Amino acid sequence: MSDPITVPNDFNAEQALLGQWLSDDPKRTSFLLHRVPAEAFYWEEHVLIASAIHKLASESRPADPVTVAAELERERNLDRCGGIAYLRKLVEITYTRENTAYYAANVLDMKKRRIVIEAAKGAYEQGFNPALSTAEVRSTLSAALVNGFEQKDMTFLDIAQEGMNQFEELDKKRESWPSPRIGVLNGTLDAFRPGRVGIVAGLPGTGKSSLAAWWVLKNAAHDIPCAFISLEMDRLQIFNRLIAEETGLENEHIDRCELSDSERERYAKAANAIAEYPIHIIDDCPATEDDVIGAIQRAATIHGCRFSVVDYLQLVYATGRGSSRNEELSRFTARLKTLAKELNVYILEVSQLSRDSVKESRKPRLQDLRDSGGLEQNADDVLLLSEMTDSTPDKANILCDVAKHRSGKRGVCVLIFDKQCQRWSSTDNAPVEDGEA
Repeated sequence: MSDPITVPNDFNAEQALLGQWLSDDPKRTSFLLHRVPAEAFYWEEHVLIASAIHKLASESRPADPVTVAAELERERNLDRCGGIAYLRKLVEITYTRENTAYYAANVLDMKKRRIVIEAAKGAYEQGFNPALSTAEVRSTLSAALVNGFEQKDMTFLDIAQEGMNQFEELDKKRESWPSPRIGVLNGTLDAFRPGRVGIVAGLPGTGKSSLAAWWVLKNAAHDIPCAFISLEMDRLQIFNRLIAEETGLENEHIDRCELSDSERERYAKAANAIAEYPIHIIDDCPATEDDVIGAIQRAATIHGCRFSVVDYLQLVYATGRGSSRNEELSRFTARLKTLAKELNVYILEVSQLSRDSVKESRKPRLQDLRDSGGLEQNADDVLLLSEMTDSTPDKANILCDVAKHRSGKRGVCVLIFDKQCQRWSSTDNAPVEDGEA
């Protein structure tokens, strides 16, 4: 008696691939998701889980055991998949991460084998139908195999249509993107694009943290949820700075509670307005890599924050030991870049600069990023701030050098920083130098 025939499938490869998709490896996830559709899986629970992951990914939402379980529960499929316990088991199963592409290829190969079997089965049954010619049976078999194995070749007309559609889609998306919202700077750095990481860096007194807070305030005023993760100032200090930026009240007077009655009324009015803005201030986050990354993840998934500031980079430390400071910050910024892509958000890192530019009487360069390592390599945008010699104690003319702008222009412009009120504005001057990134 012959052994029962087993339908081609690879249960372990399916588990391994789903485990990778549910883990913290979005680069492989985004690369393989479009190649391995949910229907490529054989086991019902795996098909349902893969479908939920694909749906979350199409909506630019993170896919982990919690979010996937919620999506499966919404579809009333969670119990059919073994519950959240099975999702967690998939993540915990130990497989070689470098073999993810192999697992995907094996899942697809098993699917193709099932397609061949189904096509052959159909041709076998049609072969007993005398009403069909041999050519018709062969044609049906060929069509089934082609549909199962090949993708439709795109014509130049298809590609041209995709090219035209991208402009309309980009215009719709751009409305929800955070942006600098400062006159002349908008001409160079048009938007803080989702999935990217930026750095704003400067020496003490150049207003780098204030500028980051200004961007949070102005984008939140346009209903773009923002998070400000402060490792230095407490939430009241940050809130008072936002009040100063909004009202024009002197920040020092606010901190000292030295406001007149009329100024207190302005403070109260602005406080009530800002309280309605989608701003989330996080000042109780431990300054470790994992905690900061967790704070950004929660801000994005719970509050929908599309623009997150980390103030400031040099205060973040690795959980373990044994790495140099440069290696720690390089690894951390690389993780932030991966996180930005995974969450489809923009992450802005506030950073210090070394004093080399002052010693050498020149404007800052990318290599002046303190503890730089791979900071400039991992960033998509880098803005370097330096105070110009014609500044006054109350108002500073800040040279803002967009030293790196991925897929865009670079340029230098002058911003006016009102130190008393923490306000930012631009001159009427156009950028004084431009170049391609």
